[in-house]
Amino acid sequence: MVDAMVLSGCRINSSLTKMINYKLKAAPTAVSKEGNSQKGPKANRILIGVDVHLKSYQAAHKIDNGAVGVAQTFGSKEALLLYAQKQRELAKEVVVLYEAGPLGYKLYRELKASDIECLVCAPRSGEQKRKRRKNNSIDARTLTSDLFNYLHGNEHALQRVRVPTPAQEQARIESRQQDALVEERKRIGAIGNALLLSQGYGSWSNWWRPKAFERLSKEVAGWIVKHLQRSRWDFTRAGPTNSPSQGGVEPKVARTPAQGNGSGKLSAIEGRSTGLEPLLNST
Repeated sequence: MVDAMVLSGCRINSSLTKMINYKLKAAPTAVSKEGNSQKGPKANRILIGVDVHLKSYQAAHKIDNGAVGVAQTFGSKEALLLYAQKQRELAKEVVVLYEAGPLGYKLYRELKASDIECLVCAPRSGEQKRKRRKNNSIDARTLTSDLFNYLHGNEHALQRVRVPTPAQEQARIESRQQDALVEERKRIGAIGNALLLSQGYGSWSNWWRPKAFERLSKEVAGWIVKHLQRSRWDFTRAGPTNSPSQGGVEPKVARTPAQGNGSGKLSAIEGRSTGLEPLLNST
């Protein structure tokens, strides 16, 4: 009887020893697997579509061939950049897409500086017109799907926008601003001419010029002169910003036949006529 009890106890101790040894051997394997998962990236590519606004950013992501995730809202650009950087730690490559808009390319340049690939596409104006109400979350998820299709060979999934360098962007802004000023002066001149036509004074296409306005003031009613004087003031404010009164020097560029009367859409790049010659000072 005693021998049987001793034999049974030895078997129990042997079983417990084997279980302890198994656990000790199995534990390092589990730890090593966890360590390997932390060292290597979990995905090959993560795609992020961002709907950009002034006060918020909606972003949706897609991991490899998985489904597009639910869009997340970020209250600042810094929060979005931090999110993109965290995704960079989880994949070999992260690609971000957003639509070109009034906020420019600042986000693009900061993402590229963080070693995150970024694409900018043209907005789908036709699609936006068909929508009854804009949904930022849906837009972010749609951008993510479009980016996935584009990177997998569908060139019509989106229309990429070439991002200019800072120097190119500055030159473009200056040119567009001066073109806008030219159009504004043409609009103000047309308003004054339309007023004269409606009151039976004929067409005065150059009514804002000093000699023309002096002669006009003697022929039309006083209230018309008052309105034209206001428009003439607006006309002056829509002129070049580097006027002598502001400390700048107005460049004098000889007009060529191609430049016309100085009110056409001409480039604003270094030294060429801007079409904004001081018409008030000409006769």
